This record gives sequence, C-alpha cells and structure tokens, in this order.
Amino acid sequence: MENKEEILTLLNSENPELFAEAAEKIKNEGDLTIIPKLFDLLTASKEHRTTTGIINLLADIKNSGFVPLLIERIKTSSHPANKSVLLRICWESSLDFSAYAEEFINILKNDDFIVALEAATALENMEHIEHGRKTFLLSQLKQIRTTDEKQFLIDNILNTWSQEEKQGD
Repeated sequence: MENKEEILTLLNSENPELFAEAAEKIKNEGDLTIIPKLFDLLTASKEHRTTTGIINLLADIKNSGFVPLLIERIKTSSHPANKSVLLRICWESSLDFSAYAEEFINILKNDDFIVALEAATALENMEHIEHGRKTFLLSQLKQIRTTDEKQFLIDNILNTWSQEEKQGD
C-alpha cells in the first residue's frame, strides 16, 4: 500500500465519500501492515460513523494473518470499551478464531460483563473446534464460578456446544 498516512487521514474524515474511498483502497490494495494503525484509529475515534466503518472494514478482512494481530491487541487492551469493540470484530469476522478459544474463556471469566458478553458471542460462533478439544473447553467452562449474569452467558455456550456435540455423534 502506497501512502498509509494519506489513507488513514481519509478514514478519519467526516466525509463519508472520502471514508468509503479509503476503505476501498484498503480492501483492494491493503496489507496487514496497516492494521496496527487501524486499531489505533478505531480506539481513538469519537465519531460513531468512523468507528462503525473501521469495525466493518476489519471484520471483512479475509487474511488469516489478521487473527493473531487482533488477538494480541485484545490481550494488550486494558480499556473495557476498546476490548469489547475488538472482540466484536472476532465474531463478525468470517475468520477462524478457534485456536484462541482459551483466551476467550479467560476473558469471559475475568473481564466485566460487557466484555464477557462479546467473548461469549465469539465462543458461541466458533465452528472449527475439534471434538476432543471442545470436550476440554466445555469442562473448563463448567468449572467457572461467577455472577449470575456471566453464568447465563456460560450456560448459553454450554448448551450450544453440547447440542453441536450431540449432532456430531
């Protein structure tokens, strides 16, 4: 990608047409080196349209190399609102995040409810977890002791995954 700073400036524009032009350039010419800047812009933006546009752009990425970049940013994010937005990208994405299921379980267990809700949604949408590993993850989920709100999230995952396991038999 030729001029990342110019593209980032366009993304930060309040002009929807300039934003769309920049997003299209990223989709067509983009490489993963712009991702950290997009994360920074996402967490710094106060404009709802910009935030939504960047979330949609990131969720549309098809390069599997994006997965570890996003997971690393989630791990290092200390602000719940930012972490929540990053987790939303995981479940909106068509990429496979199942290799990081344990990370999502830890977030579900240790973070506040809104962040836990996003992690739970990501877990519920994971489709590529091998049977033996899913059994292990189910046992981890069953061992979590938490608030009633979070227990509701855990119970939903347990029900979804248990039904999938039965259908797979």
